[in-house]
Amino acid sequence: MEDNDTELSRKKAKKRGVCIALGMAAGLAIALLGGWYFYAADHGTRSGKTQVRIEKNATGGDIASLLEKQGVIESAVRFRLYARLLGEGNQLQSGDYVLEKGLTIRDAIDALKHGKTEAYLVTVPEGSTVHQIAQLLAQAGIEGAADFEAEAAAYGPLKYQYGPVAVPIKAEGFLFADTYSIPKEYTARQILDLMYRHTDEMLTPDIRKRAEAKHMTLHDLFTIASMVEREARFPEDQVPIASVMLKRLSIGMPLQIDATIQYALGEQKAELTIADTRIDSPYNTYTHPGLPPGPIGSPGLPAIEAVLAASRVTTSTTSRRLTGIMYLRDPMKNTSRRRRIFMDPVLEALKKELEIEAGRDHVPIIRGPERSLLLSAAEKASPKRILEIGTAIGYSSLLLAERFPLAEIDTLEIDPARHARAEEVMRAAGFSQRVHCHLGDAEELLETLEGPYDFLYLDGPKPVPPATEGHRAKAVAACGDSGG
Repeated sequence: MEDNDTELSRKKAKKRGVCIALGMAAGLAIALLGGWYFYAADHGTRSGKTQVRIEKNATGGDIASLLEKQGVIESAVRFRLYARLLGEGNQLQSGDYVLEKGLTIRDAIDALKHGKTEAYLVTVPEGSTVHQIAQLLAQAGIEGAADFEAEAAAYGPLKYQYGPVAVPIKAEGFLFADTYSIPKEYTARQILDLMYRHTDEMLTPDIRKRAEAKHMTLHDLFTIASMVEREARFPEDQVPIASVMLKRLSIGMPLQIDATIQYALGEQKAELTIADTRIDSPYNTYTHPGLPPGPIGSPGLPAIEAVLAASRVTTSTTSRRLTGIMYLRDPMKNTSRRRRIFMDPVLEALKKELEIEAGRDHVPIIRGPERSLLLSAAEKASPKRILEIGTAIGYSSLLLAERFPLAEIDTLEIDPARHARAEEVMRAAGFSQRVHCHLGDAEELLETLEGPYDFLYLDGPKPVPPATEGHRAKAVAACGDSGG
């Protein structure tokens, strides 16, 4: 009997051992699967960094939801469960963090256990100046912001920062436009070192090779790209604008870039005046041919690529026109509409020349806001024939001939000197075959012209006799006492 009891006890013990072993194996498997789930399966696919602020009174659920919302983790539920299982939910610290997106739950917990990280994401928009970057740093609360401008003016470790002439701010244009994670306690020098490293890394061997192939120094590349950045309102405009700039440089024509005037003035003006274009500054690309001393802001990578992709186009009749953008304002609707036109370096130079001449010699030409009114009014008529009364030096005629390349234009002027100048302008523009400059009194000249005209532009408050049947116009644009 005792032998049977002993044998039975041995069997029960053996069975218990097997169950324990199986249980341990199952537990190990569950642990391994759980570990794989939390470490591998929960690893997100998002990339990049994000700034996360954990408030002092935030609960574990609040933190989990915030991390999920900002893409740091994939699942707030799994974060809470894992933190509870490990007993680490109460170890998460408040503060400001810059975290990678797509972290595993384990990595996210570890980051939040080590206390606050006083680092801030600062986004430098394309075209920003050193002054504007300093303002962004100050807004973010970076300690080195106060000394940033002074340090940026004096400190320039990159060899290609130096052009043929000295510049007032060495860092201008060489602080690559991007998003930076900057510790709160960084000094101005540390911030600059961080941004300089990023700029140098952005200049890949391929970019450097392509710039060399275009016989362009990196300093020139940044300078041109900075102007393209400030001039282009849409990404697709960058290559055409860069092409215009390269063309002007190749023929020795002044760049005449308004953005460089704005930089020299130190302010953004809605419209430049003739006086602005005469400012005494090496950054005045109206009066100084070639490139300005250095960049006028921080270009983005697309602007740099646009310069490298641009071509120095030829000056043949068929290929000299370069694609550009014009913005036309509808005064009735107070809205702007975008229209693609052609920009000819020769025409642009002529217009600027006439604007300067008019300011110097007190010739009243059509003003900025009135130009849009004139051209938008003319567009409604879709003119094939245009009559202008009051040529002056030919500025308005030039605008109309450029905008309507198929239109014939008759323009009347009583002053011999201004008439001669207008004829000279039309020859230089290549418009003399379809822009006919007539010298004499308008009342007499009107009797010699044959209509009808699609569009009439009366330039000045001069009394004009009623038009004959042959001279009736479908549209009239009168622009006060301005000249043309």
